[in-house]
Formats: sequence, structure tokens, C-alpha cells
Amino acid sequence: MKKEDHQSNSNSTGDAALLELINERRRNRPDFAQVSQHFQASNLWNFYLEKLGFNLSYGKRIVDLGKVSDFEVHENIFSCKVEGGIGHIGEFFKCELEFEKAPRLLVHKLVDEVVKSSYILCDLKQGILTSDLIDLAQKLGIKLFPKELKDMPMYCSCHSEKKPCAHLNALIYLTCRQMRLDPFYIFKIRGIDLVREVEEREILISKIDLSYIPTCHN
Repeated sequence: MKKEDHQSNSNSTGDAALLELINERRRNRPDFAQVSQHFQASNLWNFYLEKLGFNLSYGKRIVDLGKVSDFEVHENIFSCKVEGGIGHIGEFFKCELEFEKAPRLLVHKLVDEVVKSSYILCDLKQGILTSDLIDLAQKLGIKLFPKELKDMPMYCSCHSEKKPCAHLNALIYLTCRQMRLDPFYIFKIRGIDLVREVEEREILISKIDLSYIPTCHN
């Protein structure tokens, strides 16, 4: 078996195991679908970032110390300035991360499937992200989670040989915080606004009557 094939199979196995854990928790707790709306994306996101060598705890500490300023998000590009540590107090380094947008053809295919699923439309209405949607996107070939550092081009003006450097750890932590605030952010950074895409098909999410949709995820 080729090395890349083995890595691909390993990644698929890891995804399946994590998604099954989510589903198992939901089956054992009737309210877990609501509780887990932030768990789905943010925990998987954190999992892959840490596999790539990011230190999220260290990034959080830098942010909590107030060393980050000018945090900006322009579609799929994140940027900020981070104050240096010992020897660089008062000096700010410019950081930037970019996430590849999903091909429009795959986005159209995803929306084709979403509008046919009353369950997923029900979830969108309630602001719930479940493994059904994550699994569907990945089966269609949409890369939601970074598997290699090259999947997310990054830059820091500190020019450290260590990648990711301390300053990029702070920036990537901010993406994790965004993910916890909005469970669908994992799609937005790939250029997919699911509600807007669905409503362009003349299906108004706000007008969906949940009483006519079968109970979701029994």
C-alpha cells in the first residue's frame, strides 16, 4: 500500500471514530443534539490542529495575556498582530492564516443534498450542526479539516524556523474560539454560507415549520 493511501485510510478511520463518538453520546442523551452543536466542529477542528503541532493551550495563554491585537477575518483569511515575548516586548509580529475555499461545483452538490433532507433543514433551522452534515460534506470531497500544514498557508513576520511559531499558535486559537461561537463556521471559512446557499434555492430557513418535520435524529 502506498504511503499516501495509508495516511488517507488512517484519516478516514479517525474521522469515523470521532463522528461515531458524537453519535453515541447523542443516542445516550436525548438533549445531546442541542448541547453538541458546538462540539461537532470545534472538537474535530482542535483535534486536527493539535495533530499538526499547534499548541492551543499556549495560544490561549497569549490571547488571555492581551498580547493579540488587530484580529481580522476576511472570508477565509485570518490575521492579527502578536506582541513578542522575552527580548521582543513591545514588538508586534504580523500573522496570517489562509484556508482553501471549497470548489463551487462541490458546494452546489452539497446544497443539492441538503435541500433534499428534511432532517438537515431541521438542524439548520435550529442552528444545530450534526455529524450527518459533516459526513455528507466530506463524502463529497469537501475538505473541512486541515490534515497537513500545507492545507493552510501561514505567515509570521517573526520568521522563526519553527512552524507553527508562538504567534501563529495565538492566531489559530482565535479560529478555535470562532468555531465555538458558531458551529457552522467550519463551512464559512471554506466559503460556504449554508443558510444563504439554501435560501438561494427559494427555501427560507426561517419559514420552515418544525411541526411538519419528523423528529430529528431519534
